[in-house]
Amino acid sequence: MRQVIAVMILLSSATAEAAFYKCVVGGKTVFSDQPCAADAEKLEVRVIQPSEEEQKRVEKRLKKWGKDLSISELKRRRAALVQSILDDEARINNLNASMERDLALLRAKKLRANNNLAGATWEESISKEMDAVTKKYQLQIDRIQRNIDRTRNAIGQLDRRIERESGF
Repeated sequence: MRQVIAVMILLSSATAEAAFYKCVVGGKTVFSDQPCAADAEKLEVRVIQPSEEEQKRVEKRLKKWGKDLSISELKRRRAALVQSILDDEARINNLNASMERDLALLRAKKLRANNNLAGATWEESISKEMDAVTKKYQLQIDRIQRNIDRTRNAIGQLDRRIERESGF
């Protein structure tokens, strides 16, 4: 960053002269824009305006640095989106596992139903409960899947932008 600032100063300034002073104060060397001691040594500094060719070369390099930084930022965003998809897929896997546990418990209940009218009614109510459990989990899974689809679309857009900015 300091290099960029120094280059910008060089590009924006015309040839100029500035005086700086070097002094020894309390055993330490000090630099100042005004004499800081009686034995101050005056240092002359000349700032030279770079040639037009050099300015163009530096400007081109600065644009490339800026482009590299923006590509890095786009890649960082892409990586975050990929991680988001991995997290959502893990949530779907957890929901599927929870749904299977809940359904297994209900299946076990269903097996204990007697082979009579009361058992048939109980078995039917368990079947409805199983449908409700399946729908509950499926709604959550579908919502997460839609989010994954939107995220994949955003990754595709970032990929196209990275490709454009990289010049490939």
